[in-house]
This record gives sequence, structure tokens and C-alpha cells, in this order.
Amino acid sequence: MGRLAIRKVEYFGDLYTFTSPDLPDGLVIVEGSNGSGKTTFADLIFFALGGNVKKFAKKGTAAQHKEIRADSNNGVRLTIEINGELFTVTRRFDTASDALVASHATEHVEVLPIVRRDDRRILSDWLLETLGIHVVTLFLGTYKGKLNFADVMRLIYHDQDPDPSRVFKKPDTDNFVSDSKDFRRAVFEILIGKASEAYYEVLGELRLAQTLATERQAALTAYRGAVERARRSVSKDEDVNAEFLKQEITDREKQLERLERTRKQLRQTSPNAPAGETALLELRQKLAAAEERLVETEQRANAVRGEKIRLRSLEDQLVDEVERIQKIIHAHETLALFSPDTCPCCLRKVDRAQHKCICGQAIDESAYQRFFYSSDEYVGILKSKQKNTETVRAAVAACDEELVALDGMLSKHRVEARTARQEMTRWAGSEGTYSTELERVDDELVKQRVTLERLQERLELELERDKLEAQANESHLQAERLQQKARALESAAQEDRDSKINQFNQLYTALMRSTLKDVRLARLNQDYEPVLNDAEYREASSAVTRRLMYFVTLLQMSLADAEMPFPRFLLVDTPETAGIDLENLSRAIGKIPEVLAGAKDAAQVILTTGDGKYPSELMPLRKVILTDDDRLLKTRSPS
Repeated sequence: MGRLAIRKVEYFGDLYTFTSPDLPDGLVIVEGSNGSGKTTFADLIFFALGGNVKKFAKKGTAAQHKEIRADSNNGVRLTIEINGELFTVTRRFDTASDALVASHATEHVEVLPIVRRDDRRILSDWLLETLGIHVVTLFLGTYKGKLNFADVMRLIYHDQDPDPSRVFKKPDTDNFVSDSKDFRRAVFEILIGKASEAYYEVLGELRLAQTLATERQAALTAYRGAVERARRSVSKDEDVNAEFLKQEITDREKQLERLERTRKQLRQTSPNAPAGETALLELRQKLAAAEERLVETEQRANAVRGEKIRLRSLEDQLVDEVERIQKIIHAHETLALFSPDTCPCCLRKVDRAQHKCICGQAIDESAYQRFFYSSDEYVGILKSKQKNTETVRAAVAACDEELVALDGMLSKHRVEARTARQEMTRWAGSEGTYSTELERVDDELVKQRVTLERLQERLELELERDKLEAQANESHLQAERLQQKARALESAAQEDRDSKINQFNQLYTALMRSTLKDVRLARLNQDYEPVLNDAEYREASSAVTRRLMYFVTLLQMSLADAEMPFPRFLLVDTPETAGIDLENLSRAIGKIPEVLAGAKDAAQVILTTGDGKYPSELMPLRKVILTDDDRLLKTRSPS
């Protein structure tokens, strides 16, 4: 799989500047005293890779980084290496919504958004795709979203969390979904196994296919109803498919051709045919158009009448609901029959313990209370129902207005048809009289044209229905195929996860036993959280080692398995928290070069730490040294 390494970190601005030396593979130490900029160094890397660092924001009420906020035209430029290819990623603080990515090999430059707002590719997508990690769509309950690189960084960036008991880095957007156990489990499983990644990818495709199938089925059902209502409003013909409609149209067209030939022969026998033919043809077309407009207007009037009936029914239903709610409000205000502490059998007051039901079972107070409403809540419901009633009545009034207009149009079209027929009689036949046979043929021609027009409209509707039927069927078949594929992958993914978790437990136990003297067993629980000595009580200082070795174990596993999606990179910021003693901290940090030295493939770990808070033999690995007099951000010399 892909491999990430940071080769150079640069800060630029009108007031301050910083350029790191070239950062090699292996362990890279950034040493500094408190307040000299160690955490800023780590946060600059995270920010450039698309992370949200609140203290870097130019606006807001959160604690701000004073130098960065005061600076102008400032940003971060990272030189990174992915799979042996160098790229430069630049992100500015004033325009933090975008990042610029440039390839050193091809000199191709691309501006990518940071936040996903539509289907455009974002920086996270580019990073994951370049690393060979699929941008899978995760479905967790009602949540649907694509995997972001910031989610992956939760197990790559060991930030300076004041509460190291939580292993995963806090999400950029901290809510019940982004930090749910299911979400953390999904991120962990994707990073440890190719099989799990493939399973989640297919699972995302399956959820999308199921959603599309549901939407298409709903559209088809609605369209079927509309077509059926349109058919019944025009005629009582039986429902037929497109093939039968095509055949009937062909038959009608042949009948029309025969009638045209018959009429032509009849007009040739009429003494005044040449003189009246042109005018008669125009009148016949005028009559046909009037008849078609009359039919269309009748269809629309029928549809509006049906809509009015439906709205009247809905209005009656809403009025009934309003009356019931008014009675409920009256009863509730007058009698106050029920409350969360009232026995539903005898209606007496019950002294109910908090978080306990009347029956004694443990309950969620918020879920328990929702079965009872206050007067204010009932009034809110009443107002909503009354507003809906007013809306429906307005719609009924609109239907009445439209029916009045349609009735006027019907009268107009009838007059137009009658006038055209009278004009045809005046122009037709010898001495201005319409022969019986010619009149019958002309009437049949008009009838056939109107019928043919209706059939063609029905055919168009039926063809669209066939299209929707085919799309809905294809969506259902696709969902079934993906369901079968997901079942097959789920079994392989579970087998792979079991193997990886067993491997993790062995490596994690070995690391913990060699860093904390009283640890005998370390393993993952079902939520992939670390458990020491079967979850027995541990002192707070052990949380630092517990969390740090968790990250190191993931790195060690990726170095042993080239197919593991974990990108063989760690960013560890100042792990000396929670009162850990220097001896234990040095011992834990000393495990990092041991893991790197024992691997065949290269990897990079960037560690920021305090003065001397690591084994002395690792001093040659210091690449950046910060002090109170030589801080990270240096004042730019005037040019």
C-alpha cells in the first residue's frame, strides 16, 4: 500500500518565517522547551494536510495563535513524499478553504477544496487515492459520508491530548456521529486490513444502490398513478403496454390514409372542389385544433376536480385533528391527568426515583418524558395543524379559481369548433351544401386525428413508464448483486480482522510488557480500545504509554504487511502528559526506533518532545531544536 513521509515544513508570512531542514526516514525528533513551538510544528503539518486547527483561525472566539493571527499573507508549505514521488502542498490561513498541490515530477498544479460540499474532488480524496486508500462511503445509522483523510489521521496523529485515556485523536467536528464507536471501529478496520477496506467500499456501494433503488421505485409508483389518472380522465380504455399502443397507432394511421384517399375522390366529383379546397383544408385543420384543445382542457378540468376532492378530504381530516387537539388541551389544562410521575392505573402521584421507571426498571429520562406533553407543546402542535388547514383551504380556493378559468376556456373552444364546422358546411359541396358522404368522411377524419393524438400521448407516457420500470429493475438487481458480494466480503473481512486483531494483541502486549513493569496482558476490546490486565485499575500515568504504544503497534503491523493500508507514518506531539515519569516516557519513546530498525521497509515517525525527555542515545536524531530564545516562528528580516 501507499507510504507517506514529510520531507520539509515551511511557514511563510509578512512578519514571520520558518523552514525546517530536510526530514529523513526513521525517527525525527523536534526538541523544545514549553512554549517554543513544538505543538505548532505538529499542527502546521496537520493543517497543511487538511486538518482543522482552531487556534490558527483568523476569526473566532477560540484561543488564537497570536503570531499567526497577527501575520498576513501567511500559510504552510509541506514537501511530502508519497510512494517515492515528491509533492508540495500549500495551504494559506486567509484562504484556508483551499489547498494547492504541485507535483515535482510532472509540475502539474491543482487547487483542491478542503471541505466536501458537492461532488468535486477535495484534498482528502487526493491524499487517500495517492496513498492507495479507497475513498469509501460510510453509512452509520442515518449518517452518510465519505471517508476523509482527517479520519485516518485520528490513528496517525498522536496529538497532545490532555486526556490520553482516549486513544483516537478527537475529530475535527466533534459530534455523536463522528466520534461514535461505530465510526471509530470503521476507521480502525479500514486501516488494518485490505479485506475490511474492500468490504466497506462494497458496503457503501450497496447502501447507495439501495437508496437509488428505493428512489426509483418511488418515482415509478408515482408515475404509474399519474398515468392511470390521466388515462381514466380521457377514456375508459383498458390499460395496455407500449407494443399494443404502437400497433393501434399503426392501424389508426392506415385508417387515416384510407379516409384521406376517400375524401380526395369525393372532392374530385364535387363541381366546386378546386375553388373551395384550400379554404376547406384550413377549416378542417382549425376544427381539429379546436377539438384537441377542447379535449386537453377537459382533461385538465377533470384533474383539478380530482385534486379539489383530495384537498377537501385532507381539510376535513385536519379540521377533525384540530378539534381533537383542542379537546386534549382543555382536558390537560382542566384535569392534568397524566405526568411522568403518575401511575397509569390508579392515577395517583408516585415518588419515582430518577432514571427509574414506575415499575422500577432503568430508563432514559429523555425517552421516558417524550410520552407526555405540556400545554405549550400541545399549543405548538395545534398551531401547526391550524396553519396546515389554512394552507389546504388556500389550495382549494386556487382550484376553484382554476376551474372557473377552465370552464371559460371550454366554452370558448366549443364555440370555435362549432364556428369551424359551420364554415366548413358553407364551403363544402355543390352549391354550398355538404354531401352526406363527404360530411361523414370529414367527421371521421377529425375523430381519427383526435384519437391518434391521444394514442401518441399515451405511447409517450408508456415509453417513459417502461424506462422507469427498466431503471427500477436494474437498480434492484444491482442492489441484490452488491448484497451477495458484501456477504462474501464480510466473511473474508471478518477472518482478516480476527487475524489482524490477534496480531495486534501479541505485538501490543510485547510493547506494553517491555515499557510498564506491572503489565502482563494487553489486548483490544470489541470497540478496539486497549485493555490492560483484564481492565483492572491502572494509575493515570499509564495512559500515556497505553496510547503511544497503540499507535506504534499499528505502525509495526504496517511494516510487517505491505498490503495493510496504514501509511507507515506517525506524527507524535509531546506525549509527556498525565503525570508520566521521565523513566517510563523514555522507555516508551525508545521502542519507536527499535520497531523501525526491525522492519524491512522504510517508515517515518516525527516526534516533538521536551528537553531531554527521551533516551540520550537518540540525540543524533534531533533535526529541529527550539528554545525560549530560538522559537519556531522567526521574525522575518526586512528586505
